[in-house]
Amino acid sequence: PDPGYPPHFSYRLETMATPLIPLSTAHHRTQGWARPSGCQFAAADTVAPLLLAELPAALAEFPVAFLRQAQRKPQLVAITGLQPRQSLMVDAAGRWLAGYMPACYRAWPFTLNRVSAEDARMALCFNNRDGLLRQQPDAAKGEQRFFDDDGKPTPVTDKLVQFLQTSVTNALQTQAAVDALDAEGLLAPWPGLDGLLRVDETGLAKLDAPQLQALRDANALPLAYAQLLSM
Repeated sequence: PDPGYPPHFSYRLETMATPLIPLSTAHHRTQGWARPSGCQFAAADTVAPLLLAELPAALAEFPVAFLRQAQRKPQLVAITGLQPRQSLMVDAAGRWLAGYMPACYRAWPFTLNRVSAEDARMALCFNNRDGLLRQQPDAAKGEQRFFDDDGKPTPVTDKLVQFLQTSVTNALQTQAAVDALDAEGLLAPWPGLDGLLRVDETGLAKLDAPQLQALRDANALPLAYAQLLSM
């Protein structure tokens, strides 16, 4: 996919290669899923992607940084751990310990993905990494169907789709703000946190009026100050 467009909104940074199941009435009309029993799915994440809309809540809980993976654009993230594959936000029982849970986790195991590299339409997908797919969901156990008997999304599925659509829209706005900071050369290595970037406060203070206006128009100024405050 074009690196300027989010390939999906799963943001599972440690499991990007996990196969996803595109859901359709033709193949999954009678199937469904079981809710995760805890947050073990996030236990190996040392960072969690964030959206601009989440910053007011997230700043009270996490340091905020930027992560540049390989040749991809830098991404806004919350720091959730300091050791590889270990989150400080999830305990041994799978309980989420922080007061706020990033949006990237709240729809798990559902994601919205591009249909293909050539097709920008988004499809609802299911990540069965944790074995939550059910061929015959049992309502008595709280398991949910993806679709009703008429092939329409159930109310739960429909609500998840709306949440993910809103998140994808905000992800585009977030990436535009991060890109604006990057274009001005304001993302610098964070000493002591290998691979993570922070805002160059000295460089930010040296910008002239047109540069500051461009950052303002891209919603990048609030992002820059939020990251600095989070430190």
